[in-house]
Amino acid sequence: MGALPIRYSSSSLFDLQMARTRHDALRWLFLKNLHADTRYASTDSALLNIARSEYPDATLTEVRRELQYLFLAKLLTLTEKKSRWLLQLTRDGVDIAEYTIQCPPGIGRPAPGSNWV
Repeated sequence: MGALPIRYSSSSLFDLQMARTRHDALRWLFLKNLHADTRYASTDSALLNIARSEYPDATLTEVRRELQYLFLAKLLTLTEKKSRWLLQLTRDGVDIAEYTIQCPPGIGRPAPGSNWV
């Protein structure tokens, strides 16, 4: 006897899409802000404040999850000091922020020339 197919309600599909949109948007927001001054490292707590400007209910756990995604994609470096994360863009992270290379899936970078850059 085979497994029953999973049926999603339209509201749960909507919730999944909204969560994905939020993850992608936060990742782009972090890349943009880290690119604003590549000479200095930023911290996870500073990026939490930036995330809260777009999503007031953002948490440090959520911010760290999205930063870890970018770290594993080799778009930023991450150093932990005194329970804080210090972050800097890698060469590829800078190139994505500057639109000089193709953006991988999972990052909500707007199309070049759009009003949302």
